[in-house]
Amino acid sequence: LAVQIYTFGSVSGGFLNPAVTLAVVLAGRQKIYSRNAALYMAAEFLGGIAAGFAAFAGTEKSFCFDYAAKSQSWGTGFELEMLFTVALCGIVLAAGTSNDAPNQYFGFAIGCTVVAGALACGGFDQGSFNPAVTVGMNIANYANGNATQNPSVGAWFVFTLAPFVGGALAAGVFRGTRGNEFQEETFETEEPNAKASIEASIEATIEV
Repeated sequence: LAVQIYTFGSVSGGFLNPAVTLAVVLAGRQKIYSRNAALYMAAEFLGGIAAGFAAFAGTEKSFCFDYAAKSQSWGTGFELEMLFTVALCGIVLAAGTSNDAPNQYFGFAIGCTVVAGALACGGFDQGSFNPAVTVGMNIANYANGNATQNPSVGAWFVFTLAPFVGGALAAGVFRGTRGNEFQEETFETEEPNAKASIEASIEATIEV
């Protein structure tokens, strides 16, 4: 992931995850517009599906995301997917889109966050943190006639919705803790009004 972010970060932002794209939209500051975000998400889901079939074609094996695979309840899967997606989207917002950017560590920090999440919850959750990955691997698994398990309806709900909830929460945390990110935006909005007031004052003085 870190390598791909360094590779494509300067081209598209290197979001590669619909939950991250949602977080960037909700965090504001016009880093990406809603119409472009919808196109990003479509491309991310298509990329996930293509990757799922590529993995199946190359290995002749597949798997699906389902909390039953770890013998856990849906609540455990939802909580872990949500919380670690908060962590992932949070570091993307802080290191990749904030006033701290551009920097040389953003890709490394994001990659390390995903690795930490996978290691921390590996015994309890499969660690998708990405709806596009979930959709791609699950659809490829359906195409595998030898698959021993397919995802349940609840598993689809957990592994696609929870990351989006995490992305929204990360955006909320960012907006609540990074007020300085929005001060400049406010200043830029107010500056033309101040300029207009000054010009009006000068015109009134000249008329007098």
